[in-house]
Amino acid sequence: MYKKICNILDEFDEQVILVGHSMGGIVISQVAEERPQKIKKLVYLTAYLLQDGESIIQAFQEDKDSLLRNYIAMSDDGSLFTLKEEGLNVLYPDVSDEDIERIKKFNKPQPALLSATPVNLSEENYGSISRIYIECKNDHAITPTVQKDMYTKMPCDKVLTLETSHAPNYAAPEKVVECLLNC
Repeated sequence: MYKKICNILDEFDEQVILVGHSMGGIVISQVAEERPQKIKKLVYLTAYLLQDGESIIQAFQEDKDSLLRNYIAMSDDGSLFTLKEEGLNVLYPDVSDEDIERIKKFNKPQPALLSATPVNLSEENYGSISRIYIECKNDHAITPTVQKDMYTKMPCDKVLTLETSHAPNYAAPEKVVECLLNC
């Protein structure tokens, strides 16, 4: 997935700000490793901010309080996972019913390999880019404790806080925009 983003960035002359939400954190990290000269800043929106060699599975296993583990369904062959529909209201308690219906449309199976693949990051490339973390204090998928642990291990230039669940783009879109403008 990150190679597609790299190809898009190759078309731009100016630097960009990449925002990654949830699993998108590993995508923007890997893009930054591959195209550091194309990126002005990385913004992690309640996202996985991993150290070199870590995988989402490792971070997820350490997050003992995450309710996400109760709502993950694996395919029979273990190659795909998806969020069970009954978990949506638990993980997104501050999201309207109308928006939950929108989320359902995008709730598609994801490749398990993405979660198991460690990020490959260097200080020279990835480490040279400014990072911002937007933590969500009511997140039951990536809990606040784990978010803080990640941005403490991988220091960011700024940490901003939202009082939302794992879907701040639905629960408080105007606050997300405000955070992005303050990055």
